[in-house]
Amino acid sequence: MTLIVTTLRPNEVLITADSRSITREAGQVVALRDDQQKIFPIPQRPLAILHHGENRFENRPVTDWLNEITQDARFAASSVEQATDLLRQLAYPIVRARLKSLLDSLAGCGLCVVGFDNLAAQNSNRNPRMTELFWSFSAGIFRCEERRFSGVCVIPSGDGQTQIEPVSWKQIHQQPLPAVQQYQQRLFDQAASAVPPDAGVPNSVGGPLQQLLISPNGWEWTLPPASAMQQLL
Repeated sequence: MTLIVTTLRPNEVLITADSRSITREAGQVVALRDDQQKIFPIPQRPLAILHHGENRFENRPVTDWLNEITQDARFAASSVEQATDLLRQLAYPIVRARLKSLLDSLAGCGLCVVGFDNLAAQNSNRNPRMTELFWSFSAGIFRCEERRFSGVCVIPSGDGQTQIEPVSWKQIHQQPLPAVQQYQQRLFDQAASAVPPDAGVPNSVGGPLQQLLISPNGWEWTLPPASAMQQLL
């Protein structure tokens, strides 16, 4: 139900996500919305949490839960690794209960931490990094996978990554920011056109794009999500 594309470069992180949310019951689509926020920056820190997959936590929208936890002061004082450990601790029991209740072997939930360390944190690093946590529940087994990324790289997340070309760090290496933004836009155009309108099933990628730019000094919305726009009004 998502495509998120993150690019890491020495002094810059660029994250773009779609805004589609699909709700299924017994395998059938019962709701489709194009206003889902999927990028959640940490206030006053060059750090963000990303979400894809199952979008209800504790019987409420996952956006409500994420907007609450991003206010936790412990994230602001953390390295990327420490923030990941905290996120895992907070999310694990909630995600486990939710996925077990769905009885759906295809259900999963991904949460990522991306950005720059608080340099006062232990074992901090000056270069941006990203860690992705992904939970799944199948055949009575609850799993949590962890992937780590650093250096110059392009990281697609969410099930929409099956609808784009293989990504390459060479497309962003030593390129100006507008060229990186154009590359990400091309990937989203591919995903949006991958499912024909008459296919009889909704495209898992759609709606307005949201985009966050993170530098060592902070973050800024280059394409704000609908929720962020409402906060500005």
